[in-house]
Amino acid sequence: MTSPNPNFSAPVPGGQGFVPGAPVSKTKWIVQLVVCAVTTVLCSPLQLVSTIIAIVGLVKAGSDVESANKLYKVTWIVYAIIWVIAIIVWVILIATGALGAILDSSSTSY
Repeated sequence: MTSPNPNFSAPVPGGQGFVPGAPVSKTKWIVQLVVCAVTTVLCSPLQLVSTIIAIVGLVKAGSDVESANKLYKVTWIVYAIIWVIAIIVWVILIATGALGAILDSSSTSY
């Protein structure tokens, strides 16, 4: 028989939830933090907001799992909202031709 994984909280007998004080796997918060941070650096500086919320969630995961889970959900919601806003801005820029003007202005010599 194998020993239980010490990284996960054990359910309380009777299905009452998790044992208070038991270690919790922080994998999902770490993955979320990496995704938000990479997106912030490579795609959208506005994603810094979701990165900060992800950091707070990761820190809280060790002491207050309930709050950390709420922050986990909020982070993904903020992440999605920022992407939707960015896509709408790009569509508007392309539709109005402003994107072409912005890109052409950098190569135009006077």
